[in-house]
Amino acid sequence: MQNAISSAGENPLKMEIQRGRDVFQVEIVPELTVQKDRTGNKVERRLIGISTGKPVVSEELLVRKRLSPVAAFTESLNRTWFVIDITIRGIIKMIDGSISRDNLGGPIMIAQMAGQQARAGIGELIQFIAFISINLAILNFLPIPILDGGHLMFFSIEAVRGRPVSIRVREIAQQAGMFILLLLMVFVFYNDIARIFSS
Repeated sequence: MQNAISSAGENPLKMEIQRGRDVFQVEIVPELTVQKDRTGNKVERRLIGISTGKPVVSEELLVRKRLSPVAAFTESLNRTWFVIDITIRGIIKMIDGSISRDNLGGPIMIAQMAGQQARAGIGELIQFIAFISINLAILNFLPIPILDGGHLMFFSIEAVRGRPVSIRVREIAQQAGMFILLLLMVFVFYNDIARIFSS
């Protein structure tokens, strides 16, 4: 639905709405708005006045579902896989340019978001910590020398060739990997600082 609204541009959308037992049709022209995303960047979006945001539910109407240990473990695996999937998709989209690299953040943004989650409650904070941990695990497995993914890459090359990569090549690769990580750190710190001054 979000894609349909975004691609409509200034053209009216014909929508069929069911409210209770009544069904009626309307034409809606998406309105162009400028908003800030979760990282503080300004983005243009076309909206029709509906939201998929988390609804505000009073404590009396809130339903909590208790899971057995086995069901809770299964649900944790499902949620972990969901985070892995969206993280990998996000990395691929940043590489091909579908998502702005300005969305990358470093320690400053993580601290700010951790503070927001802490104010929302201990449950939200624990979920955020888990999200960051999964992200770091995925980044650690990227095939960049100096990271675990880089070591696995060299082990794979050794398994195919039948002999280890020369020490000189590994040293150069480690230096290149360190340089890449330093560039990434400088970039995310720049994004963090630029985000603070633009807000």
